[in-house]
Amino acid sequence: MVEMDQLKFASLILDKPLVDHKTVLSIPEGSYLRDVLSGIRINSGFAFVVLINGIVSDSDCYVQHGDVIHCLPQIIGGMQ
Repeated sequence: MVEMDQLKFASLILDKPLVDHKTVLSIPEGSYLRDVLSGIRINSGFAFVVLINGIVSDSDCYVQHGDVIHCLPQIIGGMQ
């Protein structure tokens, strides 16, 4: 049995407008990111980009101890 203090985690950070309130989750090392994201209620109508340790990534990966994962909403617009 693994004791709680021996478990290693990554951090998943979600903020408005994807979720109603800023949320920081601890994800056990070795979790499949796609499965974690599918269990989170993201506000409808928003597409987002996944950054792992500041690098654009997709959700087809396993998280590692110390990873910092941000889900940032895509912003469309510009000058006309």
